[in-house]
Amino acid sequence: MKKRYRVALHAHAAAVVFVEASNAQEANRLAEAEVLAGRVKPKPIKQWTPVATSDMSREW
Repeated sequence: MKKRYRVALHAHAAAVVFVEASNAQEANRLAEAEVLAGRVKPKPIKQWTPVATSDMSREW
């Protein structure tokens, strides 16, 4: 018998951003700002990885 599942997917390298920063945390923040500002052209997503799968048929 088939069950119903909920699967959360994560995309690989939707965008690659090069930034100059003093540490990794600042680099992450600057890269996100570049994407949000529209200065980065996203790559087409070709691969997805399941990061969380839940059995929706499970009795709690």
